[in-house]
Parts: sequence; C-alpha cells; structure tokens
Amino acid sequence: MITLTSNLQTVLSADHVDYFYLIKIFDDSTVHNTLTTFHRDITMGDGLTYLADGTLAAVDPPKSTTSVDREQFMFALADPDFLQGSFASAGYIGKEVDARLGFMSNEVPLTAMADTLFFYNGYVDGTGYRVDTKSEGEALLQITCSSPMADLDQKKGLYLSRDFVRNRNPTDSCCDQIYSGSGKLQLKWGRF
Repeated sequence: MITLTSNLQTVLSADHVDYFYLIKIFDDSTVHNTLTTFHRDITMGDGLTYLADGTLAAVDPPKSTTSVDREQFMFALADPDFLQGSFASAGYIGKEVDARLGFMSNEVPLTAMADTLFFYNGYVDGTGYRVDTKSEGEALLQITCSSPMADLDQKKGLYLSRDFVRNRNPTDSCCDQIYSGSGKLQLKWGRF
C-alpha cells in the first residue's frame, strides 16, 4: 500500500498537478546516471543531482493492470549524433533502473524523496534506436526495461539429483531415491 505524505495529498488533491520524472541508472551498486524531465538540474533529498540536459526525451507513464502480464517499462534518450550507440548494447543492458515521479507545489519542486512516487525498479532488457526521417527528424535511443513480473515465465529447468540437493542443504533427503530404477520402492515420508 502506498502511503502519501501530507505534501503529496495536498498536491494530488489540486485541480492541476505538475509533475516530472526522475530516472536513476545504476552501475553495480553505484549510481551511473541521473536524469530528469524537470526544466533545470535538481538536487533531490537523496543527495543526487538529476540532470535536465534534454537527454531524457520520453518516459512511458506508469501503468497498472489487474492481471499479471509482461508490461515493460521504456524510456528514450535523445541522441542525434548517435554517440551512445556503441555504449548502448554493452553498457546499458543489465543495469538497474529506478524511476520516480516528482511533483511541484506552487511551481516549486518537492525535493524530499518521501514526496515522490516510486513506480519502477528493474533492469535494462534491451536498447535500440528509433529514427524519424522527417524534415526535422530525431534520433532516440530507446531503452527497454524488464517487466516487474519477468521471472514468472521462467522456463529454465531444474534437474534434481541427490548431490545437487545435498549441496544446497546437507540434511535434505527429498531426492535420495530419485534414481533408484523402475523397481518397487518403499519410501518413508515424514520425520524419523
């Protein structure tokens, strides 16, 4: 359950709500990049300065569904000179991403992290360019992050054997007779 601070309750009850996105990309446990859609650089309550250099071009809004699905989170970085292309595949895939929604009160941003709404945490699944060849044109590096439910469709097999189970838990005997052949077995279940 999401608990809202009194500042957030006041802001969200207004007729018009001004908001901005905060994206944090981690490199292992350290922060690699911080970006915002706010109109200037902003230092938030976590002590990090989120850059408003125009790089963060688009962010998928948070989506909520009632069923378990594979809804992915995507955001796009402006890259008209294709400078991040060589770094994109090797550099971004597998990095952790944290996304928040920040709000403004009386045209002043709320900088406390408790006054933001956390809506995504996951890992980068893939990258790719989206190029528009109209007269103005644009080149966006689109970053696709994994679904929060990505592990539910895992198809990796788990092959059990006595040694495998005993390596994980020396007292577990659930697979002691798993390869005992096709003859009649007398299994003892429960505690001895």
